[in-house]
Parts: sequence; structure tokens; C-alpha cells
Amino acid sequence: MNEPLLRLLVCPSCGSPLVRRRDTLRCSERGHVHPIVRDIPRFVESEAYASNFGRQWNIHTRTQLDSS
Repeated sequence: MNEPLLRLLVCPSCGSPLVRRRDTLRCSERGHVHPIVRDIPRFVESEAYASNFGRQWNIHTRTQLDSS
């Protein structure tokens, strides 16, 4: 994770500054924890990523058609 950019991030739950602790970002005031996965902070649950991708995949089925 790019440490200088950490200064630009705040906790999405409460707006407090974030502090890096190993492989997580922690809210400095309320203790909310956000994991860092492959150097990318994750601010929503992993299930939300998958369900959102699936929803978009179904809505935009004809946006990109691969030719065989």
C-alpha cells in the first residue's frame, strides 16, 4: 500500500483518520477495522464485491460481446 496516500483516506464509517496496523487499517477514534488485501484497502465486506459484480454482470450482459 502506498503509505503517503494513507493521509488522504478516512474511515468510511465515521470519518476519522486511519492508522495502518500490519495488514489492516484501523480507525484512530472508534477502532473500525478495514483489511488490506494485496496492498488494496477494502472498505466493504468481500461478499458485497462478489454480489455487486454479479448484479452488474447480469444488468450489462450485452455491453461487451466477445467474438469467437
